Amino acid sequence: MIRKKSSTKQAISESMIRAESKFLALKLIRIKFISLEKDFYDVVQIRITRINMNKTEK
Repeated sequence: MIRKKSSTKQAISESMIRAESKFLALKLIRIKFISLEKDFYDVVQIRITRINMNKTEK
């Protein structure tokens, strides 16, 4: 089966679009993980600060 040039170009562009959308999805997941990690550290830091404040009050 012989393909036309336009259909080959279309297939290439479609596969590039799929690859790019996968890359963007991975990037989004990475950003979500980074923000979750930051939130976790913020919560831990707040708890440590509260514990230290409670110790100094006594």
